[in-house]
Amino acid sequence: MTIPTPSPISDFFKPIVAYVDAQTTLTLDTDLFPGDRPLDAPDACVGLYERGGATSYESLGMLSIRIQVLARGKTYFEARDLAFLVYNVLHGMAGVDLPVLTSGESWTINTCRAPTLPQLLGRDETGRTEFTANYIFEAEEL
Repeated sequence: MTIPTPSPISDFFKPIVAYVDAQTTLTLDTDLFPGDRPLDAPDACVGLYERGGATSYESLGMLSIRIQVLARGKTYFEARDLAFLVYNVLHGMAGVDLPVLTSGESWTINTCRAPTLPQLLGRDETGRTEFTANYIFEAEEL
């Protein structure tokens, strides 16, 4: 079976993860997890998730994509602080060139916004507090 080459949209998520890794105190695969949080993830951690609603304007080399951030902590303020750590990096960013990864595509974020501040989700099955925020990225391929 041949695995198809990813479209530019599927490659967009990786540079976002690399950007959050580089611009925060979070560390990829230690307390920052893209796509899925492992069962043994620490109590204080952040997950980044691709969400539906992406709109591609491939003929123009542009796209709009949604990403959800889910922050977890032992306490309310630990989870809230992690959510705002990422919020302060992503919300309002404009004209930012993302890291170029092995795929070779190069993206510029025209705008990124969170429609709301990070919101309390409640507690997970083991009593840890979770906050979430959704982000809308408008980007163009260089």
